[in-house]
Amino acid sequence: MPARRRACAVGLSLIDNEAKARRNLKLPMFRQYKGIIALMLNPTDGVVRQTGVHRSHYTWWRTRQFQMSNLKMLQI
Repeated sequence: MPARRRACAVGLSLIDNEAKARRNLKLPMFRQYKGIIALMLNPTDGVVRQTGVHRSHYTWWRTRQFQMSNLKMLQI
């Protein structure tokens, strides 16, 4: 009998404020990250929903139609 494939949805954490994102980078658990990415999302790029206990935290689940060319790296 062949192995069954399981679907797995993975979301990307988003912060709705650049200043808050920069403060998060100073926390020990986020020091490994080197930058902040600004996303310009279109309705066809996926679903965004407020998640977690902080009102500034969102999760984005992308679709296959998402174009990586929409990403822009901000300087720290």
